[in-house]
Amino acid sequence: MAINRTFYARFHAAFDETRTRPWPGWRRVAARTSPRTVLDLGCGNGRWADFLAANAPSAETYEGWDDCPPLLERAGALFRAGLDARFVIVDLLGNEWPARSADLVGAFGVVHHVPSFEARRAFLTRAFARVAPGGHLAVCFWRFAPDGQPRVATAPWSEVGIEPAAVEPGDHLVRWRRGGAGLRYCHHSDDDEIDRLLEPLDGELVDRFDADGAARDMNRYLVIRRPA
Repeated sequence: MAINRTFYARFHAAFDETRTRPWPGWRRVAARTSPRTVLDLGCGNGRWADFLAANAPSAETYEGWDDCPPLLERAGALFRAGLDARFVIVDLLGNEWPARSADLVGAFGVVHHVPSFEARRAFLTRAFARVAPGGHLAVCFWRFAPDGQPRVATAPWSEVGIEPAAVEPGDHLVRWRRGGAGLRYCHHSDDDEIDRLLEPLDGELVDRFDADGAARDMNRYLVIRRPA
């Protein structure tokens, strides 16, 4: 989406500065899945690779995909003992993804940036197709408006020349103020939407929980196992 590409092109350094600590929910995902190979969709600066190297002894190889070159450059500059990590530029909103599979495919902090229900469902379907037999897809949804009212600062769609009637319920323009004023497209998926997004996936839901943030409810995690 052009709004978000513009944001990350301008604010990648400030964004990187705010993404240094692991999310607590990752520990439960790692314990549940014990992966040997990992594919990270929307990897950003590679902090999940940092976490895996330190906390997931079973993990041997990791590949991170993102479409922000500066963040990938930052990610690739770090050495992670015990983990063979590589980072690849991939347009996750496009139809052409590399032919890869992994024991664990993660999508953290990315689904809320995918515009439209159909595109989100297509994204998760492609992600699940990259899971090796017997492996897992772990995805989280940012719960920034659980009661319908955003808990973060937002802007009217008129600031980017979009009519409110053209967006879906749950779509928001979220303000950014570190290193300047910016805007990001973000979508809040409620429980009903999450269930509908998962309908096409031929797998077993093995875990569903909330974690992260001061109230431990910032993200809704789902772990889906693909049949062996």
